[in-house]
Amino acid sequence: MKKILLLFRVFALMTVLTCAFGASAADTLSAASSLDNALNVAGGTIHFTSSGTYPWIVKEEGELTYAKSSNAGISSSSSMLTSVVNIGRPSILSFDFQARGEGPTYDRCMFTIDGAVQFVYGARDNGWETYSVEISAGTHTLTWVYIKDGSFNPDGDYFAVDNVAVKSNSVSIPGDADGDGKVSISDITALIDYLLSGNTSGIDLDNADMNQDGKVNINDVTDVIDYLLRGDSSSIPGDADGDGKVNINDVTAVIDYLLSGNASAIDLDAADINRDGKVNISDVTDLIDYLLSGSHR
Repeated sequence: MKKILLLFRVFALMTVLTCAFGASAADTLSAASSLDNALNVAGGTIHFTSSGTYPWIVKEEGELTYAKSSNAGISSSSSMLTSVVNIGRPSILSFDFQARGEGPTYDRCMFTIDGAVQFVYGARDNGWETYSVEISAGTHTLTWVYIKDGSFNPDGDYFAVDNVAVKSNSVSIPGDADGDGKVSISDITALIDYLLSGNTSGIDLDNADMNQDGKVNINDVTDVIDYLLRGDSSSIPGDADGDGKVNINDVTAVIDYLLSGNASAIDLDAADINRDGKVNISDVTDLIDYLLSGSHR
């Protein structure tokens, strides 16, 4: 009976999704702004805004596309970039930057979270550097601003940013799109809501990438449905030793099983990480790839 009810709910959800994706892109999802395209990592969906007299601008240099302040040479001015992010669980925020100001007490390249200053740089004739910081669950306002003083204008004279990303800093469970610690019908709903709206506030993108191919799309919806219909929702894909997390110990457990044939210390459902109905060397490879990708944090 449970599987019949599950099939019915899945059919209803898939009907909605099919109808939505049958419409034009303009009817369902608005195109990302040029700032969003320039500043996000591949596959990222963070939204950025910049307005005022000197809004941030997009620059292209060969294969590199980024955004930078636009008030170079303008004394007593500022140029600000802002993003409001909704984070479902403790995460790591990271981005690449260049700071080209007169000095921290004159021209200032400043980054803040909820108004709290994270760094101030100037006179930092740097190449691209990466900055990262832990950020708690919740809604946060991120601000990058280049503030000019009233006198000297140095060479360069800008603040530039690229590759902004938020990545979960806790254990990832493939398929647990809503981050509640289990894979269930609610994860299908979270996936569909994300695909229709592009809103990341209710979804863990690491977990939502059920097949771990680096993208969240309709294939992940299908894989979660298949996983639930198999009745495997009590186990975590990849957690071969059943300790509640996916790590190197699970690789060892699968290899031990393949060498000995002894299944007493292994969860065979969880060990079948690629969901092909068999536990073999392919699952070892997929586990290693999964761990090396960093998605398990």
